[in-house]
Amino acid sequence: YISSSPLLQLRWFRIVVDEGHELGENDAGSDVTNFVNRMGAERRWVMSGTPTTGDEDDQKFTSKGLDQLQRLLLFLRHERYGTLPEPTERILRRRGSREQAKSAWAADVKKPFLKKQYDGREKLYRVLDEVMVMHKKEDIGLPKPIFKQSEVSVPVPPHIQSIIIDAVLSKDIDPPSILRNLGIMHRRHMHHAFDVGGSTLFDALVSEYLHTDNFQMKVDEAQ
Repeated sequence: YISSSPLLQLRWFRIVVDEGHELGENDAGSDVTNFVNRMGAERRWVMSGTPTTGDEDDQKFTSKGLDQLQRLLLFLRHERYGTLPEPTERILRRRGSREQAKSAWAADVKKPFLKKQYDGREKLYRVLDEVMVMHKKEDIGLPKPIFKQSEVSVPVPPHIQSIIIDAVLSKDIDPPSILRNLGIMHRRHMHHAFDVGGSTLFDALVSEYLHTDNFQMKVDEAQ
């Protein structure tokens, strides 16, 4: 079904994969990962706040993060560590090319890096410099957010207070009529409050009214 997808019959100008680290989470890849890897495009972007995982100074550090990075290079079509022929070519050749990229990555980067050799670290930095752009907030000069916190006193209108108090004190009540008069549209969990009555009903009605559009408009006007 993958080869027959119309999405694979187009060549896209740019493919952007958000949370792109998921492309490299496992070697086999999900159906979505394999599908995205087959799509033809002029430009490929991976957006992620955590492109790899692991801390090399941790005693439990493994090659998982390096393997994850290589699978991202596969999507990015890195000329040495992520080559992948076009979908029209034979499956055997595609697999061979993928294994060649993995072998080159292991020999050039992964094994020397894990042995803490300078050459492995230098090649890793070189690859990252080729494909990665990292931005911090201070780099792109974002304006400081406009944040204003204030407290305002917004009283509940007297007629609303009367409706709530009458509902709590009355033994012969009409829940739909009361909710309609209060402007309460969301009536979930209110049946229990009416059955129990007393302080439970009072708290429920007040809480629901404070979330109505009418009351929120009063809050906006008071600010």
